[in-house]
Parts: sequence; C-alpha cells; structure tokens
Amino acid sequence: MSPLRVAFALAALLATASSWAEAPIDGSWHWFRSTYNGNGWFQTNGDGTITSSNQTVHAELFDGASPALDRHILSGSFSKNELHVRVEDRHTDSGPYELSGRLVRTCNVGGGGFDFIVLSNGYVVLALQRALAKSAPCSPAP
Repeated sequence: MSPLRVAFALAALLATASSWAEAPIDGSWHWFRSTYNGNGWFQTNGDGTITSSNQTVHAELFDGASPALDRHILSGSFSKNELHVRVEDRHTDSGPYELSGRLVRTCNVGGGGFDFIVLSNGYVVLALQRALAKSAPCSPAP
C-alpha cells in the first residue's frame, strides 16, 4: 500500500475513533513518517519508545531497516490527548521542525484495542501505533 493511502486510511480511522484523556503513553510503539520530497512521497518506519512525565514527552524512533539507528528524536508536551513536539531528524542535514496532533484509542469488543498518535505540520505526517493486550482495560468501548 502506498504511503499516501496508508496516511489517508489512518486519518479515516482516526476520524471515527474515540479519544481518551489521561491515558499513559509510555512504552513501545510502531511508527511511520511520510513527507513529499519534490520527487514523490518518502516514507520511513520502525519501532520506538515513548517516555513521559509531568506533561512532557520524549520519544526515540529507530529505523526499521537498521534498528540500532536512531532515526527521529521527539521532545515536547502533552495535555489530555493533544501533543506538541519538536522533531530532530538524526543523520540528515534537515533542521528540527514542529509537529502536533492527537492520541486516539480504538477498543475491540472482545477486549484490547489500539492506541494511535498522528502528528503533522501540513507537509510531514508522523504516525505511531501500539496494540493493547486483550486483557488490558480499554475505555471508552466502541
């Protein structure tokens, strides 16, 4: 599936999903970043870790092809389900940039669900996703 289709599908899912406030965001996440570079859409992806404390957030996102390579570093703030971060793209000549977005949770009827974070500034989309264990409480339910 093309990066643009993935971004649109994720946006459609988020438009119909319930959001939550005060949910912990610490832990492991899967991510992708997509931007238009003048010749077409460029996408990177991998796994990362988010840590948060007192409405501050820090994330280290590692490259999917080279997991030891820290591809993006995010630092910023969150309140309820809104995030505002500064992104440093590592190992490139591009400067830091700002992204903002929301945390959204979808719940499965049988338990568990998914958390999503979609950040954008109009030309860069950075989306993160993690699965909730079937035994984990998921609120609000669909």
